[in-house]
Amino acid sequence: MRYLFGPVTKSFADQCLHQARTDKRCLAFNSEGDVDVTIGFGDTWDAISKRLSADWQPDFLALYLPYANIPLSLWDAPVPRVALASDWNLLWHSHRRWLPGAAAVLADAMGAEIINAAAPMAMTLWESFNTLARCSSITSLFFELVVLHLARKLCVL
Repeated sequence: MRYLFGPVTKSFADQCLHQARTDKRCLAFNSEGDVDVTIGFGDTWDAISKRLSADWQPDFLALYLPYANIPLSLWDAPVPRVALASDWNLLWHSHRRWLPGAAAVLADAMGAEIINAAAPMAMTLWESFNTLARCSSITSLFFELVVLHLARKLCVL
């Protein structure tokens, strides 16, 4: 499966997504232009798709929500979205607006309970997220396996 992951810093992409990027399963994105794909806030999905090679189109988007502005076109993209909602307790007012646009959400156990109670919808909440978003405490392989597990579930819906 292929996926766009971001927005992330170059450091995060290099440390946490290295193997997936090397194998061309993942392309990291941000608006700074120092990772695989530059996606600005005003870019359309059509413009973004044209930046990708013809033989590389994503099966899903992994949207890293904490402290980030996700370009609006990604919420309307014709592919499933997996939202990584770390620090949901600090960013709830922002997250609650965008989470209904995700086909799946990764959050810790309390976050999963609160998100589901506030906005019950047909989405997967993966409750073992806890420190997943803190790259120093995970391996990139584990990180990718979790995202791919959710994506595989999405693609069969």
